[in-house]
Amino acid sequence: MKLKQFYQQTHDLIQLLKVQFPHITVQMLTLAFCRSTPNFIVLFGYSRILDLLLTSQFQAAIQVVTIMLVSSYLLSFIGNWIDSYLQGYEFITDEVIMSQVNYMSFTMRYDIFEDNDSMTKVRAVSNRMNATGGTGSFLQIIILLCTNLFSALYAFCFVGYLFYQAMQYSFYLVLLLLLAVGCICLGVIILKRTSAYYEDLNKRNIHNNSVFSYLLTTMVNVEYKKQMMINRMDQLFEKYFKNIIKTFHVYLDFSKRKGRYESVYNFTLSIFGACTYIYIAYLSLHGYLSIGSVLLYAGAMQQLIQYISGCIISYSDAVFQLDYLNYFTDF
Repeated sequence: MKLKQFYQQTHDLIQLLKVQFPHITVQMLTLAFCRSTPNFIVLFGYSRILDLLLTSQFQAAIQVVTIMLVSSYLLSFIGNWIDSYLQGYEFITDEVIMSQVNYMSFTMRYDIFEDNDSMTKVRAVSNRMNATGGTGSFLQIIILLCTNLFSALYAFCFVGYLFYQAMQYSFYLVLLLLLAVGCICLGVIILKRTSAYYEDLNKRNIHNNSVFSYLLTTMVNVEYKKQMMINRMDQLFEKYFKNIIKTFHVYLDFSKRKGRYESVYNFTLSIFGACTYIYIAYLSLHGYLSIGSVLLYAGAMQQLIQYISGCIISYSDAVFQLDYLNYFTDF
């Protein structure tokens, strides 16, 4: 059931991307590639430079430094250029949504409260703006997800090659793999526990934002206090402020729980990092890895766990927006 749900959510997410971002899919993937690649270019370059310096190959080391700097600069330049383009796309999209809300607000009349169809249109557009935070927030989540996927793929390739070189130490390799899987599972469990508070907190904030937007839209078209009383605006204000107070306590509870869970997870990751360095140093002492490879593979191993956790978190955020925020209509 969980696997079927994961497949359905992924399918819906891809379909939404095709509908909502049909013209910028290539730009999004290119930006994710440009953000993830320089990190591993530098990591691989440093390990290679260290090996060359230890063998007194200074000219080759200078060439590696030049290639590393130029390639990283070009990728960063292309990434920043695409990021600027996407930020302009976000701004224009959000302005279109805002203009729709303003147009509906200014064209409303006092009898709008009796016209349920017109008010439904205002609510729908206003909720889309306040609940999703505009198209931009969802776009950034997708870009972050793609960046984490590319980075995890790079790290997986480096780690896979390390395991291929060290197959004869299968016992220690299995122990390290079990520890890595344990860290990933712990991250998933922590994410599952904190996501419930995270989603509840977001739902409260979205609810408050939608109510406040409804109040402002209505106040523009209500001139006298008597009409406010007729439409029970005072009761809506009272309910709105009570919800804000409740949300504040949820913030505190969420922060405490998240801090406690993440401290346990970070402690586990530190233990895993220490075991990784010990294992790779053991291979290096027996002559199976160079000193530069120790830096490369140890960094890749830790980054693999980090980016897999990042993929889980960003995917969870994207599914949350897909399942809830884009269809939020409750007041």
